[in-house]
Amino acid sequence: MSSMLRNKNVYLKALTIVVLSFAFAFSSAFAAGVPPLVITQIVPDTDNVDLGGTAGDGYELVEMYNASGKEFKTKGYHIIYAYNDDISDAKNQIWSLGDKTIPAGGFLYVWVKQEKNGVSLADFAKYWKIKEDQVVSVKSDGMANGSRRVLFVATPDKKEVSRAPYNDKEVSVEVNKSFVYGYNADGSTKLLGTKQEIALGKLRSGQIATAGAAAPATAPAAASSTAKGTVPQAMPKTGMGGAEATDNSGMMLWAAGALALAVAASVVVARRKAVQQ
Repeated sequence: MSSMLRNKNVYLKALTIVVLSFAFAFSSAFAAGVPPLVITQIVPDTDNVDLGGTAGDGYELVEMYNASGKEFKTKGYHIIYAYNDDISDAKNQIWSLGDKTIPAGGFLYVWVKQEKNGVSLADFAKYWKIKEDQVVSVKSDGMANGSRRVLFVATPDKKEVSRAPYNDKEVSVEVNKSFVYGYNADGSTKLLGTKQEIALGKLRSGQIATAGAAAPATAPAAASSTAKGTVPQAMPKTGMGGAEATDNSGMMLWAAGALALAVAASVVVARRKAVQQ
């Protein structure tokens, strides 16, 4: 009887180890899925200002969120404004994210500023009720209102971190309304709505599934944050589950470790049974 109880206890302990190992492996895998820097809102059509004799959008904005769980250094990072899903298309523009530090759970705002836009940084920040040091200004002819575009967040070596397409299926731009984006646990983008009311500086319910991806190390020096877009280099696709710049090596190691523990536990149980017989 005591032998049976000992055997049962060994089996239960081994089973507990296996279950906990796999649970930890899968929770680690999902936690690593959401990219460290994501686009949460795009406002491509805003109130007009004078652009040297013509009127045009004065306050176009891209809101970005630091989901890494720690400070994120933007030095060397970019938004690639793409005309299709080809991130290496020569027509694409590269917008530097400057040299900013985004606190964990904090936001950065990219001001897409047309060349003859005379609005000051202070006025832009006041217009949106945000802080000036949260803003990076980039020079561009403006974001399209009637055509599909894709905004990629890219590493210094031009690898995709995350993406946010707009006008994806239909033209849905409206003045002073936003496209709102969320991210699934596997790192894939989800469009939460078009023509949404603009609410900056806070996440909406269910917008970010988790915030566990580690922020990359400090990158090489970036170009001026107000330089016009340049032609990007080819951007190879890496990673798993839709987050093309997500490093999944940790996930694989945990899964392998969990499997090894499961095998080891099974061997222990089998050996004890053999001895007791």
